[in-house]
Amino acid sequence: MGILDFFNKKENKDKYIKWLKKNAGERMDANRKELFKPDRCDFHLDRYEFASKYIKDGNKVLDVASGTGYGAFNMRKNNPAIDIIGVEIDEMAVEYANFIYGGG
Repeated sequence: MGILDFFNKKENKDKYIKWLKKNAGERMDANRKELFKPDRCDFHLDRYEFASKYIKDGNKVLDVASGTGYGAFNMRKNNPAIDIIGVEIDEMAVEYANFIYGGG
């Protein structure tokens, strides 16, 4: 990664964090406890942890209304041998998920 890539990445990250803060009533990233109340984050993360217990290696998972992508990311982290697709209608949420969590 060149120096320009580094600054572009930081500039983009700042853009997405600003968007996330502005839309905190509707959008969140439960992996960012520094931006949201920890209890709210835990509530959201617990749902994905619960679901992860029922996923087996090789399963295909569809995360509908996946928002900022933290849930799909965490399920994949807990179950590396699954295929997971997140679906979301909010373009900015999809951009955030792709940038922060490397979707594609």
